[in-house]
Order: sequence, then structure tokens, then C-alpha cells
Amino acid sequence: MNRRGNHALQKYNFPELFYTLELTLNLVELDPTYPKEPHTVGEHIRKRRLDLGLLQRQLAKQLGVNETTVHNWETSVTQPETRFIPKIIEFLGYNFLSPTTTLGERIVRCRKSLGLSRKQLAKHLGIDSGTLWRWETERRGPKGKCWEIVMRWLKQE
Repeated sequence: MNRRGNHALQKYNFPELFYTLELTLNLVELDPTYPKEPHTVGEHIRKRRLDLGLLQRQLAKQLGVNETTVHNWETSVTQPETRFIPKIIEFLGYNFLSPTTTLGERIVRCRKSLGLSRKQLAKHLGIDSGTLWRWETERRGPKGKCWEIVMRWLKQE
């Protein structure tokens, strides 16, 4: 420190050596809209985005959607289309879809996790999409050969 600087410090009775106090605030966690325990897909997305310090437009680019879409998901105005779910799962690092208890729920969860429409999965399994809908909604279950096909597919996924 030069003489002029020292003199100024001595004039105000400051010691020559200063200590710096560094205070780090996590402003994200002080935000009342920060989803500490997310329940909706939008809350899961918002929490992860804020934790990573990303803007909505940055996440939108990463997911291949526009900024308004991310905003609408985060505010539960709209739900993500099935085709975006695999990218969302990858972004989050976990599958946000509800755990399942029935075969129909398990089929839906696996199908959506892969980003497949009902029509796409039905074609893949070699069945009618109406039949798949009945399985997913528990109106009817697969039997015989269809049961084997579904179980094989679920094991792969």
C-alpha cells in the first residue's frame, strides 16, 4: 500500500490489514416459488433448472422447445407431450412419472418414458391401438400370446 493509502487508513483508525467476509446467499432457495418438494412435472423441471442456474430459454434450447413451452410446463398451464418425456427424464436425472401398481399403469409409464405414442407402441407390439388403450385403462388385460409379448417388452424396458 502506498503512503497516501496508509495515511487515509490511519486517519480513520482502520487497521492496515483488512479481512474480507464472504457471504454467499442461495437466492434460489429464498424464492417463495422455489419448489423444495416438487409434485408436478413442471415443479420438477423448474427445481432442476434453478438448481443448475439455467434460464428458461437455455433449457428450451436443450430440450428442443421454445421458451414459452418451458414456462407453460413450469406453471402447469400445459403438460409436456409424450415425445418430450425422454429428454425431460434425461435432464432431471430421474424418472418423474408416478410409480405403478398395475400392469396398465406400468405399460403407460414405460411407453411415456420412451416417448412413444399409443399408436407407435401398438404398431411395435403388433396389436391394435384400441387394444392397447384397453390394456392401459384396465378395461381388459392381455392374454395368451399378447401377454407374452407385453411381458417381453416390459422386461426389455
